[in-house]
Amino acid sequence: MHPATSEKKSNAGNLYLAFLGLLLVAMGGFFIWIMGLSYKNAERTRSWQEVPCKILTSKRVKIVIPNRNVEYQWQGSFSYEIDGKQYVSNRLEVRGAKRTTKIEKVDKLTETYQAGRQKVCFVHPEDHSYAILQHDSKGAGYSIWFPGLFAIGGLGMIVGAVKKWNR
Repeated sequence: MHPATSEKKSNAGNLYLAFLGLLLVAMGGFFIWIMGLSYKNAERTRSWQEVPCKILTSKRVKIVIPNRNVEYQWQGSFSYEIDGKQYVSNRLEVRGAKRTTKIEKVDKLTETYQAGRQKVCFVHPEDHSYAILQHDSKGAGYSIWFPGLFAIGGLGMIVGAVKKWNR
């Protein structure tokens, strides 16, 4: 084999590895960003004012979509007072109530937030008409290391390809 042909193949392989590494860095970085935003949003509500509230309505809703599994969702409302003014909200979490195929999860929420019960809600500091009953999970922040592994691996591939290229 001619040395120039061998060098071209080697450079093509290094270029391919660098490109794959760049893709891994981009994908890892994207998921780090998304998970970081999720964690930040979940953390933000923990500083909101805690206010007593009364559950007004609480029910399980069945959602039927043709050719899909039946899903269930909690729907309810609650009232609270802040700065001498009454408000009503229907938000379970910042993202709203999640749909699930597990009826037990929704039944547990319906039991926890039974109509007439006194609970605690969390009120947005700048918009008192916006309140939630539960904080979102901070789990994304605790799992951010996983896409970080892909980003670090991709950087390693790029560095390795550049080192071989410069030989």
